[in-house]
Amino acid sequence: VRRLKTERFQYDGFSIKGPARDVIIEDCQAMDNGDDGIGIAQGAHDVMVKNSVMTGNGFRSKGKGVLVFDGATATVRDSTMRSNRDGATISKGSRAVFINNEISNNYDKGLGVSGATLTGLSNRVTGNGTGSFTQTEEPAPNRDGIRIGLNSSVELSDSEVRSNGDKGMVVQDGSKVVLRGGDISANAGLGLAVRDRARVELWGTSVEGNKGGDVEAKAPARLITR
Repeated sequence: VRRLKTERFQYDGFSIKGPARDVIIEDCQAMDNGDDGIGIAQGAHDVMVKNSVMTGNGFRSKGKGVLVFDGATATVRDSTMRSNRDGATISKGSRAVFINNEISNNYDKGLGVSGATLTGLSNRVTGNGTGSFTQTEEPAPNRDGIRIGLNSSVELSDSEVRSNGDKGMVVQDGSKVVLRGGDISANAGLGLAVRDRARVELWGTSVEGNKGGDVEAKAPARLITR
């Protein structure tokens, strides 16, 4: 699917569900749809989203710019998720690869991973949860750059998590996270919060200049700096 614009649908702009596989969404736009801009679910496999823009989605149903859900697998690259209710979420046994994306100025959190697996490279998660949108008057419940929970597995390289409305990154439950390079800076709350039984490894990642402090890790959570 190339150069298609989906706008103001009641539910998803693009909906890809199992047993669909080997699907490419390229140079597309999903704008102001009530649920997800692009929803990938029910075991859909080998879905590629590239060079696409998702904006203004999710304000009817707490949806996302991009949702990878319910055992689906997807790669999202060179794309923009801006000014949605949430930027992107990977959840419920799904696996995703995010490469060179902008996830910015979304109403609530930028990127969520819940009971899922994410590998990322060179993503920019900035300005989320800043309360600068007019679609709703309700306060955003999270406002974090990245939230990871429910025993997720995440590895991010050379990514920027900056100027979000609360914490830069929250890792909780029994999740395992490896950060390589990149920086977490200038967030309104903590830079990095490690909670519960979570484990985070920092390999040359800069965490500094966050207004609420840089790092908080309370036992039994583990933070390892290499």
